[in-house]
Amino acid sequence: MKRLILLVASWFFTGQIVAQTSSHKLLFYHISEQDGLADNSVNCFYQDSRGIMWMGTQYGLNSFDGSAIYTYRYEAENSPEGVFDNEIHAIAEDNKHELWLATTNGLWNFNPITKKIKFYRYKPTKGVFSNHMTGLVCDNGKVWISTQSGLLLFYPGQKIFTRFENTAHGLQNPGSDFS
Repeated sequence: MKRLILLVASWFFTGQIVAQTSSHKLLFYHISEQDGLADNSVNCFYQDSRGIMWMGTQYGLNSFDGSAIYTYRYEAENSPEGVFDNEIHAIAEDNKHELWLATTNGLWNFNPITKKIKFYRYKPTKGVFSNHMTGLVCDNGKVWISTQSGLLLFYPGQKIFTRFENTAHGLQNPGSDFS
């Protein structure tokens, strides 16, 4: 009886292992600066709703569609204040299929169809707050952003940030500020 149970169990587990390994065909690419990547050190990856792989590096945004690599950078002449940043720490996609990128010095909005980049910085009305953005999540038309100073909530339609500061008592909302 023990042999029968052992035989059935080994058949069951072997079948599971074979089924798991044979049903998933993984494809790996090794890409580098020589292939067009902005930097060999990639800070973040994101696969969008169309299947495009996006990579955030210290020197800009890259996309890879399985055959070609494209690089996108925010140029200083596009910024009226001359403040911009191409070091990308996180990528997310909103319900309009636009990408939002957390950078060392602000927030990018990138339209993959038009290839247009918009740059937003949080400007507090009082106190000091870092624009070093480390992560983000798109949520029903809003963008939640983690920074070194706390959380920001960005309303793209109104271009308004709401700040939530780290304090000894947890997150505090000192009010809305305009960008």
